[in-house]
Amino acid sequence: MRNWIIICFIAGFIGAALFYFPFSSTDYPFLCPLCPHITSIWGTPLLRFARFTLFLGPLNGTFVAIVGFVLVRGLAWVKQALIRPPFQ
Repeated sequence: MRNWIIICFIAGFIGAALFYFPFSSTDYPFLCPLCPHITSIWGTPLLRFARFTLFLGPLNGTFVAIVGFVLVRGLAWVKQALIRPPFQ
């Protein structure tokens, strides 16, 4: 269970990094659903990338980890309910 949560957190962090990477056109909202589209003129593109990724990456990683936890726990509950008869 812990491995799934860590994998989901890392996937969420990578999603934020891909969303804000300045030298690619991966501007898909499903990569980072909590990341706003920010356009600013302060700093170089790499500095903006680092700032937005370091601040919004953990937020998106936490969101994806919570969703992954709910899905894994829900699937385990359904699997257990289907395998075990209800009245034993």
